[in-house]
Amino acid sequence: MSKKEVKLKGVMDVDQVVTYLEDLATSLKEGKICVQQGEQFVTLCPDKMVDVEVKATSKKGKEKFEMELAWYRDVSQEMSISSDEPEQDAESEGSPPAVSGPVIEMPQAQDEDNIDRS
Repeated sequence: MSKKEVKLKGVMDVDQVVTYLEDLATSLKEGKICVQQGEQFVTLCPDKMVDVEVKATSKKGKEKFEMELAWYRDVSQEMSISSDEPEQDAESEGSPPAVSGPVIEMPQAQDEDNIDRS
């Protein structure tokens, strides 16, 4: 399986961040997270047990909050043996997958270097 990644780095206003986190929580509860930015997307299916790492720092006026969630897919559910070839799914054809939860659209963030913070 090839690596798929969608990455966002930039500045958003707090309301956008709250909406993003609410969509993430809803998707996590529904068991499927689809993160999309433009044509790129990654669909994740969290396991019932999730490794959680939280880090909060405050140093010289800069504050930072980091949260990492990680899990392994239950491979036993994905593997099967059959004489029939499977049909290609939407994800392998490049079109966005059908998901039960909301698709987490990553807004076009402003570049940190071009922000006037005065």
